[in-house]
Parts: sequence; C-alpha cells; structure tokens
Amino acid sequence: AIGKIVFLVRFPKNFKSFYFALFDDDTVLGCDVEVPGTGEIIGSGVRLSDYDALKKSIIENGLKVEDYREYLDLRKYGPGRTSGMGLGVDRCLSWLLGTHSIREVVTFPRVPGRLFP
Repeated sequence: AIGKIVFLVRFPKNFKSFYFALFDDDTVLGCDVEVPGTGEIIGSGVRLSDYDALKKSIIENGLKVEDYREYLDLRKYGPGRTSGMGLGVDRCLSWLLGTHSIREVVTFPRVPGRLFP
C-alpha cells in the first residue's frame, strides 16, 4: 500500500470516457485524486470542444452518432471549452472519518435486494 494521497494524470485514452480531451500523445487531459483506504475522491477532466474530434471519438468508441446528436450540437452551437470536476462527498467523508465502508457515511445506503433503507 502506498499510504499517501496520489494524483493520477495522463491516463491512456481507453481508461476514460469518449468525451475527454487528449494531450498530443493520446493521454487524457485530466486528473484524479486517490486517497489511502478509500480510492478516488476527485475525478476531473477537460471535455472535447471540437465538433469533428468529438464525432470521431464517438465513432471510434463504437457508439451511434445519432444517440449523441444533442451533445454534438452543444459543440457546434453552444459554449466553448469546458471541463469538469467531481468530488465524491461520501467517499471524502469515509476517508476523513476513517470508516471501513462508505455505507457508514452515505445518507441513503443501498443494500442488495432492498430498494429503500
């Protein structure tokens, strides 16, 4: 075990979703933060902003272009470059509190075979 906070960058493009922007060497332009005992608490990345590059990525990933028409239209007519970052609040709490399971901190834990707690 590493036992330290780790920042992971430059993932191979097949490790992430089709809509992530890439460096020149085809690695993902993004960063994930992993913490001991919990795993990923933050995931981030720059989204593809070029219409043609996004369409090409959709096709290369075996997806149907027509299923992503609205998403493509955002690149054609919508905002410019975007990126995103997600903080897993429950995972962060689990790490900070040193719990053994995320179920100890999540507001509405899911249990196999039960729809509601």
